[in-house]
Amino acid sequence: MPTTLNPRDIKPLISGEVADPFTLLGAHPVVLDTGPALAVRAFLPGARSVAVLDLVPGQEIPAPLVDAHGLFEAVLPGEREIFPYRLKVDFGTDPVTTFYDCYSFGPVLTEDDLYLLGEGNFYEIYEKLGAHPWQHQGASGTFFAVWAPSASRVSVVGDFNQW
Repeated sequence: MPTTLNPRDIKPLISGEVADPFTLLGAHPVVLDTGPALAVRAFLPGARSVAVLDLVPGQEIPAPLVDAHGLFEAVLPGEREIFPYRLKVDFGTDPVTTFYDCYSFGPVLTEDDLYLLGEGNFYEIYEKLGAHPWQHQGASGTFFAVWAPSASRVSVVGDFNQW
């Protein structure tokens, strides 16, 4: 299945070498030969199938597998606006899992937060780093952040994400 991603971006994404996965995953406006569209991408190794659930009209949009390593993409021709959505994922276990896509949310750490972190003068750092129960853009969950400027990648692993 073709993808709207640049083929050069797929290998670094799969190998965890993309500095900012938000630039590739989640919902992104794209331009097709037929006009504007919205592409919703998810990297879910081990998933058998993925669908995007549009929370407003309640529509289920299939996201075909575009790379055998677990990259899925739903393309919505004519759609211009990013909308609230969840992912419905079949990992081959019962039941099928439905969850918010972490790449569908805007940033939580602000430019000021990042500046103070880099400067070493963030005296309330404990409020932003680590794991915190959180409500963000209508979703409840746990916000997790680390400051690891020399790390090549960071992964959060648990029974909640099949990793």
